Amino acid sequence: MPITNPTEYVEWLNSIAPDTRVLSEERVDTAFVAGCSAPVWIAGNLNADRKLEFTFACDSRFVRGLGKILTDVYSNKTKEEVLQIKFRDFEHVTKFLLFERKRSFQKFINKIYSIALSS
Repeated sequence: MPITNPTEYVEWLNSIAPDTRVLSEERVDTAFVAGCSAPVWIAGNLNADRKLEFTFACDSRFVRGLGKILTDVYSNKTKEEVLQIKFRDFEHVTKFLLFERKRSFQKFINKIYSIALSS
């Protein structure tokens, strides 16, 4: 069933947000994403198959829903595959976001790119 209004969108994001908080070990300065409406940390590492795995931490349930989408999409991909996925590929996810939240979403993607490029 497609989401047709902002209320359904918020309910959907809240429903997909992980129920458990990410451990505080993820919340280090190098993983912090500056300039977002809620404090966010994104970390990543290479697994045994040389594919990236990402984790996302935030106290906001709504933002954790966005983080779940990003980590699901970008994890288990090579660096090259990660760098091919652009903001525009998330149009269906971002269409109900306010401008400031869209900017934050782009910052999340930029952090993921930064992690991929340094791996």
